[in-house]
Amino acid sequence: SFPVVVRVMELDKMDESDWKYHGEGNKSLVVSHVQLSRVLRLLKYPAEDSENPPQTAEQAFRQIQNIVDFSSNVMSNLLGDKFVHSGEVVKLPLEFVRQLSIKIQHHRP
Repeated sequence: SFPVVVRVMELDKMDESDWKYHGEGNKSLVVSHVQLSRVLRLLKYPAEDSENPPQTAEQAFRQIQNIVDFSSNVMSNLLGDKFVHSGEVVKLPLEFVRQLSIKIQHHRP
């Protein structure tokens, strides 16, 4: 059985200055909290244009859930729960994401 996870961060009180850029690749960008053992893996999407129609919220959620499911169903079985935290899907405040994007822009390739 899994222990009950207590939410340490309140999503509506997140501050971009508490997060540090780590890197990106495979259509993802990773930041970590400077004090807590937490990471955010943000999926990158191309700008909307005729070749890249916008993804619906449902499609985006399904893509993210597939990543979590893979980690939970495949990686945890291979490496063990002790070494793999599958993560969870969280909905971030848009203003937090905007401010974080501005903050980390100069670190990005």
